[in-house]
Amino acid sequence: MIYILEHSLLEHFLTIVKNNPTHSHFRYGWKKISDIVATLVTKDFPLEEKFDEDGNFLGYKFSAKYSIVSIFPYGIRLSQSFANILPDSSLGYLGYSTDNDVVEENLCILPDELAKTNVLICDALLKTGETAKQAISRLQIENVSEIKLVTVFATTEGIENVRGEFPEVPIYVCSLDNLEEIEKLTYLEPFLHYYNL
Repeated sequence: MIYILEHSLLEHFLTIVKNNPTHSHFRYGWKKISDIVATLVTKDFPLEEKFDEDGNFLGYKFSAKYSIVSIFPYGIRLSQSFANILPDSSLGYLGYSTDNDVVEENLCILPDELAKTNVLICDALLKTGETAKQAISRLQIENVSEIKLVTVFATTEGIENVRGEFPEVPIYVCSLDNLEEIEKLTYLEPFLHYYNL
């Protein structure tokens, strides 16, 4: 299932970061995009009632525990926004290098008891989909059953590549473009690398 995230503020800040912004405008816009995405993705997460020791109703809490796994380094800012929203969530990191179209894992820091949580994989850019596929496979090795993939930019080619192998994983995306359109944003990856570290 693919979910296209929509909000007028999201469109506003996407326009800023997609039109060759200054460093300060990119940093500001990227933070806002990350916060809005985290809010939109979590808006329908299930809740359960919360009571005090005397049985008095206090309100609601998330009914599941969550882990947030960032594709290093581009997904860091987005994962921080999710961590700010989801109480008691755990953070993890997966990093990959690409050599001659071969994707290899070079970083793996995952939370304890990962399999007991719902996992959000955060990345800024889903280009070919290969690193996302590697991340999903890695989490399945850890016996994680509930996985969601969240990205800001994605190509139709990358989405189809991931869905071809993992059709059960929901994908949340803000800006869906073709590969040629993404490759025109030549400044995007250096900016993302700089502002996510």
